[in-house]
Amino acid sequence: MRLGSLANEIGEKIMAVEAWLHRHRKHLLRVIRASLVHPDPQEGESLAITGYSQLDSYSCGAVAGWTILKALQPKAAFKDFYLRCSPSPVNGLPDAPLIKALRASGVGVSTKRSGMTFEQIKKAIGDGFPVLTIVDRPGTETAHWVVIYGCAQRRPGRQHLVYVANNNFLGIQTPRHFGSNPLTYAEYKTLSKGFQAYVCWGK
Repeated sequence: MRLGSLANEIGEKIMAVEAWLHRHRKHLLRVIRASLVHPDPQEGESLAITGYSQLDSYSCGAVAGWTILKALQPKAAFKDFYLRCSPSPVNGLPDAPLIKALRASGVGVSTKRSGMTFEQIKKAIGDGFPVLTIVDRPGTETAHWVVIYGCAQRRPGRQHLVYVANNNFLGIQTPRHFGSNPLTYAEYKTLSKGFQAYVCWGK
């Protein structure tokens, strides 16, 4: 069997498993904890949140939302939030239902329709507010939900950094596995162009 055919067969089997889980056990096998890196305190700051990674191909929105909800409401239950989001294997989770699920769960959300400048990100993190946003996946036709939980304003001549949670798969943070952490602000600005951002806080 050729390598390409084998990869296609494996992909089809994974999609079949995901479809079965979606029908019968919607909240199971969706998320695992993931380690997060943090900026040098002399250069920036970050929020004390728990990182999570998705275990399927379409639950990034629910997992990013859960990362924020769990940080703001530690006693929240993943099952309740996931079922409230109800992501689709075909369409993932668009902005409106994710924001609705967060607000229904007691999270305040402010929409930034043109994305965010580095100074706006810095202020949000300084105020203790995580940022929910979307980034493109270069070379694919998909976009991906992430959570900005930190930033670093570096010395002249060095690029500012943005620290993102959920920019990985199975907790692996490399460009090959969906992304890296941190991103330079220039990278974030390019990848998030055309998408809205959402500043979140606990009510």
